[in-house]
Amino acid sequence: MNVKECPVCDSKHIEIIEKVKKIFVPMAEPAEQKVVVCHCKECGSDIRISSDSQEEVERKIKEKADESMPSLIAKINAAGISDARMERALDLAPHTVYRWKQGKQISATVLALARYIASQPKLIDFAEEGFADSDCKIDVCSNIDENSLIDIDYAALSRMYQTNQKEYKCADNEIYYDPYSYFGMSNGESVALCN
Repeated sequence: MNVKECPVCDSKHIEIIEKVKKIFVPMAEPAEQKVVVCHCKECGSDIRISSDSQEEVERKIKEKADESMPSLIAKINAAGISDARMERALDLAPHTVYRWKQGKQISATVLALARYIASQPKLIDFAEEGFADSDCKIDVCSNIDENSLIDIDYAALSRMYQTNQKEYKCADNEIYYDPYSYFGMSNGESVALCN
């Protein structure tokens, strides 16, 4: 497309700029999209003239996601889970994980599964137990640093729910109410998600 003036203010003081836009791909390197922009030096507007097609962008996202599979499997292996153990736990055919590492038979479902397991390797323990409801007590927060937890505004919670209130005293000597015991405090320091 041959642009000679700004589409916004009709100024002829423009420049055509090629930019590369990074597109987020979960647990992988970002994909890139080429974009051509008309930049007006008078009004400061940036108007997109052209870019890679949606199909091209989706192809690049899929490529980056597929390329991430070996690093996802390596992360799972680093957590102490072998390829064979993962195949047994998930009832996969032998050598399936090997094919994934080679970039074969990778679907969106397979990528999602690998991302979940790479982020929470204890899910394999749950799978090994046959996905039984009684065994669904995996402590996925065991590696979380106490200092990284968010603060909960108990005063705001007490204003939202006004029935069956329980009173808790915090370290700062303020009293907070916990209506339905969704949250509990012991010694004013730790927070439990349920009673």
